[in-house]
Parts: sequence; C-alpha cells; structure tokens
Amino acid sequence: MTLTKEYLPILVAIVAASLAYLYKKRNNKLNNFYAQVKESLEGILGSMYFDLRIILQIEDEFEKNHEVQKWFNKHGRIDMSLFKLGDRNLINSYLDLEKEYTETEHR
Repeated sequence: MTLTKEYLPILVAIVAASLAYLYKKRNNKLNNFYAQVKESLEGILGSMYFDLRIILQIEDEFEKNHEVQKWFNKHGRIDMSLFKLGDRNLINSYLDLEKEYTETEHR
C-alpha cells in the first residue's frame, strides 16, 4: 500500500499530462478544420457562387455560354484553390459538372 501512495502523484501527473496532450491535439485539429471551412466559404465557394449568380442573370445565350466557359477556366485551374476545399464530394461534383458541360458543348 505504501508503494502505491509513493507513486500515486507520479501516476496522476502522467495521466493529467496525457489527457492535456490529447485535448490539445484534438483542439488543434478542430481549429484547422474551422480555418479550412472559413477559407472554403470566403475564398472559393463565395467567389464561385457570386460569379454564377451574375451568369444566371445574363439573357443572351451566346454571352452566357462564354461566361460559363470563363467560369470553368477561372475556378478549375490547378493553381486555383478549388482543391483546397477539402471535401472530395464537392471537388468531384465540380469535375462532373465540368465534364458534363464539356460533353454538351461538343455535341
């Protein structure tokens, strides 16, 4: 029993340090996730959304097609932040949309 009493403070310190480390690691992951979501919404999705809103207001079909092509060129470039979205479903949806648009345009 005396052996347990002697090592109890050390055991408590180790458990407390381990819990603090795990909490900090989890908190950092959460902060990184929030930063990525903020960047996605403000930088990428916001720009895409507002550009599309403008395109949808265009009535001339030739001009609208031209603007849609510019939209794909602007947002689909590798150096553009599209791939920073971090959501594979959003990226795949964009790529599927681009593929569908390209196939439709060549018909």
